[in-house]
Amino acid sequence: MYFKLACKVYETIPLSHIASFTGKSLEDAEFWILSYIRSGDIEAKIDSISEMIINHKGRQNTAEKYVDVVPAVSTFVNSLSRAIANQ
Repeated sequence: MYFKLACKVYETIPLSHIASFTGKSLEDAEFWILSYIRSGDIEAKIDSISEMIINHKGRQNTAEKYVDVVPAVSTFVNSLSRAIANQ
């Protein structure tokens, strides 16, 4: 889920960032991401020379990048505020 969200927000992601986040070696992270790309969940490619993941979704303005993220964050914040208020 993290990787899919990162691909919606960023145009490029360093492969080393994904490797450190998942606790995998650089090579294992590259294979993991490759299988994720092949499954069709995201449109991206791996540039092995620069060790970057390049998102193919196209350029979006800032507002369009966060359209899918804002409702989830809003729901989380509302649930959290209710839980704090009920304590």
